[in-house]
Amino acid sequence: MKLTQPKPKKGFTLIELMIVIAIIAILATIAIPSYQNYTKKAAMSELLQASAPLKSDVELCVYGTGNTSNCSGGSNGVAANVTTAKGYIKISARVQAQLPFPAMEH
Repeated sequence: MKLTQPKPKKGFTLIELMIVIAIIAILATIAIPSYQNYTKKAAMSELLQASAPLKSDVELCVYGTGNTSNCSGGSNGVAANVTTAKGYIKISARVQAQLPFPAMEH
């Protein structure tokens, strides 16, 4: 008489699946806040990069007009809005400076 070996069972047990799900949940609770913080930092960095030319525009305006009151966004070569890769940003800021600048003194 020939004896046959029982075939090994394929698949995962319920406890193995529950352990894997628990590990994934623990990793997700760690990773999601880190990812959200990363996206906030990336958005701020993008905003700073996009608004850097405004600094030069304001400087040129002040040197050209001799005062800061005419250097608001949308006038005298100063852009009113900035477009980033993720969208459109309106920047409003009041230009304040003490005149004359050292470079403007003769």
